[in-house]
This record gives sequence, structure tokens and C-alpha cells, in this order.
Amino acid sequence: VWGDTRFAEASVVNVLLGSANRDSAQFDDPDRLDVGRAKNPHLAFLGGIHTCPGAGLARLEARVAIEQMVQRFPTLTMGSGELVRRPGIVLRSYASIPVHC
Repeated sequence: VWGDTRFAEASVVNVLLGSANRDSAQFDDPDRLDVGRAKNPHLAFLGGIHTCPGAGLARLEARVAIEQMVQRFPTLTMGSGELVRRPGIVLRSYASIPVHC
């Protein structure tokens, strides 16, 4: 916060991306991945003058990866096993996701 005298000029700020897009006031089920979510005020790639310069490339890479996965494994479905989360406070991810091909 600019001008806030509680913080020294050389203060360190840690950005914890793992907490982004997980606000239960904004998302009905913030822990569930829902690519079709109608109300989606997410923070990914931000916007305006703060738009991530790699946003277009990241979207293209994700689209190509998903298209190739669906093409290569047309019967891919979620398995019945447990989703195992990888621990971390900076980014949230999974160590394993059970699937059937």
C-alpha cells in the first residue's frame, strides 16, 4: 500500500498464487476445477495494462495440449481413485490424478 508508514521502503512482498481464484465469495465451489463456470471473475493473466505478456502463448499451449490429449486418448475419463494434491502455498497442483484410457 503506497504511502502506508507501517511498511519500510525496502519491504518484501510475497505473492501466493495458490490463493488466487479461491474466494468463496466469488466462486460457488472454489476448490473445484470448472472450466465452464459462468460467473468467473478470475485473476489469471490479470487485465488492462497489467495483462500477462505470455497470456496468448499460455492459452495456445493449453489448447494444443488438451486437443492432443483428447485426440490421442479419446476414451479418457476420470478414475475413481483419490486426487492427490501436491503441498505448497505458492502454486496449487496435483501429484497424481487417476484416469482411465
